Amino acid sequence: MNLSSLLLVSLIVLNSPAFSHAEDSIPLGPAHPGIVSTRPDPARCNQYVSKLQSVIAGLPPSAQKHRWVVVCSLDPWNYALHKAGAWGRTNTAFTNVSGKTTFINGAVFEEPEHFYRQTIYHEAGHVICACGNEARANQEAGRLFSAASSTPAMGQ
Repeated sequence: MNLSSLLLVSLIVLNSPAFSHAEDSIPLGPAHPGIVSTRPDPARCNQYVSKLQSVIAGLPPSAQKHRWVVVCSLDPWNYALHKAGAWGRTNTAFTNVSGKTTFINGAVFEEPEHFYRQTIYHEAGHVICACGNEARANQEAGRLFSAASSTPAMGQ
C-alpha cells in the first residue's frame, strides 16, 4: 500500500471551531452495531493506523488506492462530521465518494477486531461500488468479510 494515500489526522484541525465534549459529542455508551462506545486516544494513533493498514492490505486494488484518514481525536472527528453533513448519521466512519476519501473515527480501533473490520469493509463497499448506497455497500462488505474469513491470516 502506498503510505502517501493514508493520511493521519491527530490533535489539531486548522480553522476548526471549538467543540465542547459535553454539548456536541456523539453520546457514548455500551457498544452496539455501528456505534463506538469510547473516544479515540491520540496516544494510540499509530496503532490505529497499523490496524487499518493490515485490513486495507487485503482489500481489492481500487480500495487500496483510495485515501483513508484515521481521525485520532474527538474534536477533529466532530468537525469532520459537521463539515461532511454526516452529523447524527454515524460515529464510526464515512466515505466521500466524489472526494475519494474515507474518514474513520480512531475509536473504532478500540473495539473488537470484528467491529473495526466490518466498519472498514462497509466503507470499502462504498469505494468498490463508487456509490453512497448503503445496501450495496453492505453487500460488498459481506463479500469482503467472507473472503477475509476464508483467509488464514485473519485474526492473527
